[in-house]
Order: sequence, then C-alpha cells, then structure tokens
Amino acid sequence: MRCAIYIRVSTEEQANKEISSLDAQQDLLESYIKNHNYQLVAIYREEGLSGTNIKNRPQLKRLLLDAKLRKFDIVLVTDLDRISRNLRDFLNIWQVFKENGIKFIAINQHIDTSTIVGEALVQQLMVFAELESKMNKQRAEQKRKFEITKKGKWYGGTVPIGFDYDRKAKKLIPNKKETELVNLIFDLYLEKKSLGIVAKEINKRGFRTRRGKLFSKESIRTILTNPLYVGMVRYKDKAYRGEHEGIVDKKKFKKVQALLEENQRERGRIEKNNHQYLLKGKVRCGSCKSFMTPKSAKSGKYFYYSCTVNERFGKNHCFIRRVSALALERVVVYGIKEIRKKRELLE
Repeated sequence: MRCAIYIRVSTEEQANKEISSLDAQQDLLESYIKNHNYQLVAIYREEGLSGTNIKNRPQLKRLLLDAKLRKFDIVLVTDLDRISRNLRDFLNIWQVFKENGIKFIAINQHIDTSTIVGEALVQQLMVFAELESKMNKQRAEQKRKFEITKKGKWYGGTVPIGFDYDRKAKKLIPNKKETELVNLIFDLYLEKKSLGIVAKEINKRGFRTRRGKLFSKESIRTILTNPLYVGMVRYKDKAYRGEHEGIVDKKKFKKVQALLEENQRERGRIEKNNHQYLLKGKVRCGSCKSFMTPKSAKSGKYFYYSCTVNERFGKNHCFIRRVSALALERVVVYGIKEIRKKRELLE
C-alpha cells in the first residue's frame, strides 16, 4: 500500500532537542513502513511550527491536497498531536482522509482509524491532546506574568481606577483626579467600616466607575485590597515592589487591611451562629410594627426575619416581607460595638 508520512516539530521542541526531532520521527516511521511492507511515496516535513494553528503549515496543506488527489492510501504519524492539537482542526483533517478512503495511523499510540475501536480512541485522545495544549498555554502565560511581576512591572489588563497607563514609559502613572477618589474610598471605609455604606456614599456623591456604572460592595473591596495603590504589584498571593508610584499612604492601607480582616472574622462568627437567630423576639417590622419571626429557606442556606402580618395577610396589609438575618444581625452587632467604644471613652 502507498504510504505518506507527516512529521512536525515546534520551535519549543527544537530547542529541547528531544526524541521528537524530525529525523527521529522519520526513522521511526520508515522502520514501521519497512516492517509492514508498505511503499513510501511521500514525506511531508514541517519544522518550527505549532500544532495549534493549521493555517500557517504549508506541508500540511500540501498533504491534504494530495489526499484529495488520492496519491496515497495511508497517512502515518508518530503521534496524534503531530497533525494538530486542536480537536476541531483534527476532525476536519480526518474527515478529508475518510472521504478519500485513506487510513490514518499514529504508531506510538497504536491507533488505526480503519477500525471502529481506532475511531473511538482517536476522538478521546484528541480531547486530551487539546486539553494539554490549553494547559501548556495557560502555564506559559502564568510564567510570563510571574516574570513580569518579579521585575516590578504591571502585567496588563484593565487599568485600575486612580492610574493611567503611559505607553511610552510602559508603566502606570497616577491620575490626579482619580487619586482623590481612591483616597476618599479608603478614608470612608476607615470611618464607616462597611463596604456597602461606602459604596452608597460614593454613588450618592455622583462618582461612577470608569464604565459609567454604580460602585458596588465588590468594586469597593477590589480597590481596598489592591496593592498597586501602595506601589506594589501582585502575582497570586505574593506582592513585589513595583516600578510605579503609589497613591495611598502605606499606614492607611495597612489599617484598612486589618479592618477588612476583622470584619471578615466577625461575619464568620455571625454566619456560624445565625441559625440561632440572635434577635429572636426582639425585632419588629419597620412598617406595621408587628413582630418579625425567624424563617429559613428550604435549602437551609438562607435565614430571614419575616413580617408576621405580611406572611398571614399579604402585601396589601404590609409591604415589608422579610429581611436577611445575617445582614440585620451584623448591623446590630456593629452598633453594639460602637456604643461600647463610646462608653469606654466616656469612662
């Protein structure tokens, strides 16, 4: 049977000088042909080209054209990913082979697509080949970001509020107008001690995000926890000295981080005990003044104080249905702590 072989190495594989080199692949395939008494009629060599993109691979294009002309009966490769690491591309290539009655064999994986088992196996292996390719890309990108961050450079993305990106200097520079807003957010949090209250206050004063949207609790949290504001760059859980100028005082930043952690611990304590309903028998509806009774969702994940009038007679008698137990208890706990602080000051 007439046999064509396709061999390919990427730039990375060339650098590594591994056994996957062009000559090594060709030797393996020619030995296979000899052992099976096939006739070698064509060799397609692709050097320094990635397996994820088939558009810039002239030898693969020539292989497919010759397949349509039925110049051979078998296409041999050492491994599936020599043809492509992209599942969709591979299936399109394989379809060309099938339509022209050409067998496809990957010798290292013992795959022969002329069999039913071979067809099923090749599809499964291509899924994993594509996954591996995507994971390699992800690892390469993570490594690139890490190397950039270690040098103190900002590795890109959406420019955070408070900064502009100087394309000439290739670094972040302070935006004077937005610097005032960022510091206002930090100051308000130290004063109000609540992400939600800070967001409401900022929105009330007419400030908006760069996309023209209202600030949310999460957008406030993102600003408060970003080390870029004190001249640092972060990769995962580590921060490095940045080459840009910070716009928030370091002591202020540390105070905010400590307060965020304290509030998080307090929230955890409340969440752990919220099934006990700390305010049971003590909460009245702000509209109809009736008692609000503890309730929980069927899932057991959400807890409320429910207005008894609304529950019994509907919204026509009282428009307030329920309030989050967690949110209400958190406000009360915060208020008690503030009263205690004031008493200590008076004493």
